[in-house]
Amino acid sequence: QALDIFLKLEKETPKCPNTLFTIGELFFKKDDYENTNNYLSNLLSNFKIKFPPHGYFILATSIRILGKNQDAENILKSLCKSNPNSADYFNQRIINLTYLKEWNKSLFLVQQAIKQFPNDNRFLPLKNYIDFFQQEKNTVTFQVEGTPIKMIMTGKLLDIEATLINGSFF
Repeated sequence: QALDIFLKLEKETPKCPNTLFTIGELFFKKDDYENTNNYLSNLLSNFKIKFPPHGYFILATSIRILGKNQDAENILKSLCKSNPNSADYFNQRIINLTYLKEWNKSLFLVQQAIKQFPNDNRFLPLKNYIDFFQQEKNTVTFQVEGTPIKMIMTGKLLDIEATLINGSFF
């Protein structure tokens, strides 16, 4: 309902950056990454405004999901520089680098993140995931209810594969 209201508001005030930004956020919450990207990219290029950090994060995430990893990397790299104390930005940049299969860069960043955010439980499993692929491994073996299972890892299903590589069954 909120999106419908803001889309109507956009027709009344088509050049209002706050309205356009909110529409982009609402599309993101609906997992509509194409429209998120359209609204936020348009806003950046046509209005020359500075987003709050979470706006860049939303844009980078939607761009990454759309498969434009290098564009997302450029945004996330800037976010990490401007907000070096944000574990969330580091996490997203590391994830994005794994999709780019930039294992050395992602390993360097994950090691930095482990030092900088020692109580954040996201980084050690990511390090193990990166180490696995950096060693050019492609299978993981584990047991489920006494049955040995061997699975091929692709580097494309981060959440599932990281869980398996870290010794849990997903």
